[in-house]
Amino acid sequence: MEDLQAPRQRWQQEQPRYQEFLDAAAAALEGLLRQNGVYGQVTKRTKAADSLLKKLLRKPHHTYDSLSDKAAMRVVVRYASELPAVRAIIEAYFVIIEIDDKTASLAADQFRYQGIHYDARLPSSSEFADLQLEIQLCTRAQNLWSDLSHDLSYKTVIDLPNAIHRQVHSLSALLEVVDREFDLIIQAIRALPNAGALHILAALERCFFRINPALYARDLSMDVITALSPLYPAGTDLAGAHFETFAGGHAAKLEHVLLQNPGRSPFLSQPEVIMIFDLLEFDEFQLLQRWNESFPASELEQLAILWGKPLP
Repeated sequence: MEDLQAPRQRWQQEQPRYQEFLDAAAAALEGLLRQNGVYGQVTKRTKAADSLLKKLLRKPHHTYDSLSDKAAMRVVVRYASELPAVRAIIEAYFVIIEIDDKTASLAADQFRYQGIHYDARLPSSSEFADLQLEIQLCTRAQNLWSDLSHDLSYKTVIDLPNAIHRQVHSLSALLEVVDREFDLIIQAIRALPNAGALHILAALERCFFRINPALYARDLSMDVITALSPLYPAGTDLAGAHFETFAGGHAAKLEHVLLQNPGRSPFLSQPEVIMIFDLLEFDEFQLLQRWNESFPASELEQLAILWGKPLP
């Protein structure tokens, strides 16, 4: 087993550079997610010195140099159907050393943690291209299992009876069912004949996440979209390219208004604000009339001022 004094001293010297490396990697990934209009909650950490040394004690086959998770990021998506888009972004940008797909490695009758782990580096153009990090990609349900299962890590010192093993695997199976059923329910809802507002929201969300990849109040979004979408002429492709075109043509202005005015209006943190700004350009008179039927007039007045189109 490696003596701990040398790795302790090396980590004290190297940890600040690893932190800079991790900050650069996280900023790059967050930027790519925004650029593609994809939601993913990115968290990051460099190993605490105690944690690094404990891992060397627990896993004596490792040395300081062989540890691949001195720096690590975790990307958590909402649903399993969102994994492929984030996976494509990671694999296109980072230099992938190794992929550990926990799902693909499971037999049909096995149930335990699922997720995708990468050992990766930044592109060769980066000043940190010599350093390595671990990237974990998972759903919220998989993330829950990852966090909670640490409390069940007794197998190295306790021979657990089959009944307890079965309980653990049953719990893991339940979380896998949660992921699958969420996706199935979402697909079923979107297939309903009256689900047009959901498709419009998905289009707005893609534009919004390019600027502010944060979760929002979906029920408020649905209320606004239901109230305002009838203002558009029949045949307008609201679930397709319409808002992409508007957001692309006003990208700098949208970014300035949404990011430089936090707290000015609750609608600035909602994707349907893009629809509101679009209608201010398109027909502010009908917008004002319809808005006042359902929402505070002062909120639209504030948004109109911020957008540079004060109401008459």
